[in-house]
Amino acid sequence: MNVQKDNAREGYKKIESKSEEEIKETVKKYFPEGAYLYAVMDYAVGFGKYENKEFYIGLGNHTALEPLSWEYTRELRIFDGAGELWLKLAGDEWKGRFRGSLDRIKEVIKSDEETEYYMDEKQKLWGEVKKENQGGIPGWSLLTSNRGTQIQIPVQLPIPKNHEVRNRVGAAIEVRRYMRVPNAHNQELVYQTDIRMKGFCIWEHNR
Repeated sequence: MNVQKDNAREGYKKIESKSEEEIKETVKKYFPEGAYLYAVMDYAVGFGKYENKEFYIGLGNHTALEPLSWEYTRELRIFDGAGELWLKLAGDEWKGRFRGSLDRIKEVIKSDEETEYYMDEKQKLWGEVKKENQGGIPGWSLLTSNRGTQIQIPVQLPIPKNHEVRNRVGAAIEVRRYMRVPNAHNQELVYQTDIRMKGFCIWEHNR
């Protein structure tokens, strides 16, 4: 475990948007080159992509990307390795924050007493790439759980040779966790203050 002090290397800014158009302008500002996305909707959750100023999502075992349905979206994360925009629907407004590289944001809303520490880690996604369950979106990977539930991720993983444990292929989401650590003036326990997604990677089963 490698815990590091933030040292104001990243910016943090609260975000409020009242319309889909405002959200699109905010995303374009922070991710001009495109990014991954994660959406929680009334009927599904899924990963997708933001590219060419449009939002797309890959659902179930569908063979093509679909436009994001704003009407049914309740939570949205737009992310890459350098930052994440998180938004959640609250009544008629979208509220959340951007957290990431100071190259994209010049505002740091923290005092010296609020110094945070962060830890990068990999969190396994449920399901695995299965030889008998191929298909889905070209260039993506279809993960299938033992119960048959499926989700797609926008990276291409190798197809396993067989069902042996050493040949199992899983995926993980790379995240950065932010924590407050007790000091002489604050005797509270260590606690997590935030978390953001960064990207995807293969999950090594022999870890």
